[in-house]
Parts: sequence; structure tokens; C-alpha cells
Amino acid sequence: MGGINIMKVLIGGIAAGVVINIGQFVVHMYLLAEASAAMMESMGAPEPTGMMIGIFNVLGFATGIMMIGVYAAIRPRCGPGVGTAIGAGIIVFILSELIPVMFWDASGVIGLGDYVPFFIATFVLLCAAAVAGATLYSEDEAGEAA
Repeated sequence: MGGINIMKVLIGGIAAGVVINIGQFVVHMYLLAEASAAMMESMGAPEPTGMMIGIFNVLGFATGIMMIGVYAAIRPRCGPGVGTAIGAGIIVFILSELIPVMFWDASGVIGLGDYVPFFIATFVLLCAAAVAGATLYSEDEAGEAA
């Protein structure tokens, strides 16, 4: 069993990040634009600036890299492929989306009912991004695992 190929994690993660960033743009600007604007207004969030959008894009790439890192970590036990990639997407969805929104709901910042369309969109998006990034990952020429 080879180690994790860090270069391939980065390449697959960047590809996953591209899917995440484009997908989030489509979701928030077109598919759920009205709901997104209403939610941001209810939370008192300012209009997005160029700097904020840049930060969101960096976070999208970081999420993609983290997700392919999770895929690489579980791949030896679960096997390569779409099922394992979707599993990595689900893990990242739970950690980056579900748990934080549960905190927001508990603190009264946002209601879970208002967030359901975003949960669905993000779940599908993260699973698709994981599959896209995982197709570029292999353990060939991997260095020693850390």
C-alpha cells in the first residue's frame, strides 16, 4: 500500500475547488439567488465585495483540497472509485456545512428550514466535486505517508 500522493491531492483538490466555486456561483447567483439574498439580509450581512468573493474562492479551493485529502486517506480501506469519492464528499459536507449550520440554528442566526435548499445544493455540489477531483487522484509515484 503506497502513501498519499500529495501532488495528486493538490491537483485533484484544485479541480474539486473549481467545481465548488463555479457551482456556488451558479447556486447563489442564479438557482437560489432570491433565497440567498433574503438569507444574507436576514443575517445582516453586507453586500459581497470583491475581497469577500476572493476569500470565498480561496475557501472553495481549500475545501476541494481537503476533500481530496480525505478521499486519499479513506481510499486504501474503501477502494478507489465513485463510492469512496462520494463518501469523502459526505464527510466534508458534514464537517463544513451541516455542523456549522446546526450551530447557527442553535444560536438563532438562521433557521434550518430556510437553509434546506442550500443543504441540498451543497450536498450535490460537494459530492460532484469529490468525484471530479478523485478522478485525478492516484497513488502512483507517492512519497512516504506522513
